[in-house]
Amino acid sequence: MPKTNLLPTILGLLALTLPVAGCQIGPAATIFDGYYTGETKNITDGVGNCPTTQTATPMRVAGGEVLYGDFKGRVATNGSLTMDSWRDSLTGSFKNTVSGQFSGETFLGKLELRQPPPSKLVCTYKLQLSR
Repeated sequence: MPKTNLLPTILGLLALTLPVAGCQIGPAATIFDGYYTGETKNITDGVGNCPTTQTATPMRVAGGEVLYGDFKGRVATNGSLTMDSWRDSLTGSFKNTVSGQFSGETFLGKLELRQPPPSKLVCTYKLQLSR
């Protein structure tokens, strides 16, 4: 029987498996990941055209990436979040904003919804969401 040297074969197979073992599929999980639901309350002073509440769609955090309606963003390592959503109308574009802080099982923040130009009305809501 001929002698075979298995060492090159073993090393070759090992080299093929090492790059795969270190790869991740998608972003790594963070402590903020999950679905957050709750309520929004109007905190705009003296503006009668802003509804008292807005439907709080679920906020999804996966791998630190955040989806909340039209908003997309990323949670900072300290748990802070700021996201913008640009809208277009026939008269120009305008920006809506979500900002706030994740802490434990909650997200406390602010939702600012601007009316289309030429209006300068901004409706501001307190966001209180829990995982």
